[in-house]
Amino acid sequence: MEFFLPSGENRAFPRTRLSLSCQLVVLSSQEVLHGLCINLSTTGAKVVLNHKVELGAQIKLRLTEHLGMEPFQAIAEVTRVMPAEPLPDDSLSSLPDTENILNSKSTVMRHEIGLKITELICAES
Repeated sequence: MEFFLPSGENRAFPRTRLSLSCQLVVLSSQEVLHGLCINLSTTGAKVVLNHKVELGAQIKLRLTEHLGMEPFQAIAEVTRVMPAEPLPDDSLSSLPDTENILNSKSTVMRHEIGLKITELICAES
């Protein structure tokens, strides 16, 4: 993981670059999506998905990989939706429902979504 502040940006909470698989549940429909969390801060996250999520949607975010700690879970609001930048070839290959996302002939459109974390969910005991 790497902490960074993009040049010219004045952030109260630095972003952490990640490459961790995650699960999102759209709360209004209970639709389960799988993606890749590419950065995380105290107040937000950026996730790449092969499904579009509506702006303003409330979701439950769960990092499905963790580093010896309880998995990170939060409720968040989708604040940004845009076409995703290209990712390294192996970034999404191990995620469920993303088999063809890296195939150059694939017609699947990847989306990068910005999330505003509104509530942290404590691990169940």
